[in-house]
Amino acid sequence: MKTALITGANKGIGYETARRLATEGFQVFVGARNANAGRKAADAIAKNGAKATFLQLDVSDPESVTAAPGEFSKFADHLDVLVNNAGILLEGDSALLTISDDLIRKTLETNTLGPLRVTRAFAALLAKSSAPRVINVSSGGGQLTDGADGWAPAYCISKTALNGVTSQLAVALPKFAVNSGLPRLGSHRHGRPGRHSLSRERRRHDRVAGDRSAAKSHRQFPARSPSDTVVSQRRSCATESGGICSSSSRSCSSEGAAPLATNSSIVLRDATAC
Repeated sequence: MKTALITGANKGIGYETARRLATEGFQVFVGARNANAGRKAADAIAKNGAKATFLQLDVSDPESVTAAPGEFSKFADHLDVLVNNAGILLEGDSALLTISDDLIRKTLETNTLGPLRVTRAFAALLAKSSAPRVINVSSGGGQLTDGADGWAPAYCISKTALNGVTSQLAVALPKFAVNSGLPRLGSHRHGRPGRHSLSRERRRHDRVAGDRSAAKSHRQFPARSPSDTVVSQRRSCATESGGICSSSSRSCSSEGAAPLATNSSIVLRDATAC
């Protein structure tokens, strides 16, 4: 059975990603730092016969991350898909010249270092998959072009840095499909602190599904609508399966690219046709 671990999966985009992957036949692991919320989410996903397991995981805590693969291994011997979704947007993240260093550090700790340390921790289990995938959930605010507009600067900086981490991981893990993608928010609430302050312009940014700050080792393929793109790591696209399409459609435009799972935010697909 295919396996997937989604961090921050007790609510919002993470929960919906886990739920949809479960309906597609994946054994999903609901990563969450809050045990009660994580178990509740896993139980809700498993109600209809799907396989969902709560995994205690605080991406900002190195000890928690180090312990997680051991707990995971009690239920599965490999990991096919890792979705680094967990992230924070702290109250007070409003003006770059006045926010504290501590707020920036806390944001980077979760949004940038978190995905890196989780990927490191689960690299050995991912290597046991025939087609390992790592997907980092980014944001339009992380774009180097048209990304910075003064909104939530610490959050946006952390996502710019995450795109850099993604590019480096793609080089460090040449046999993995390593991608970053932007969720389409639509009418879906962000599910994080400060969500009510999301501006209309920021929502427009986050509907753009191609991150222009991706390194040259990434290339883009048109999806079903002009505002959506598929971002796929060049080496992985040629040799392995993987990809991310932030379209609500079940199929991407590349011929033969059959989707593995879909939700309102993310479509995992077979990118071998690229």
